[in-house]
Amino acid sequence: MKQRPRIYDSDTQKALMWERWKQGWTLHEIGKLFDRAHSPHN
Repeated sequence: MKQRPRIYDSDTQKALMWERWKQGWTLHEIGKLFDRAHSPHN
């Protein structure tokens, strides 16, 4: 099985995701910021 490249790899993206998570955003909502749904099958 081929491994997908990491989507969230920049420090800026990590910081943004962490801030959203602390604000109570869901992983699905955060994923939409990066045009990705939170699903291993996308």
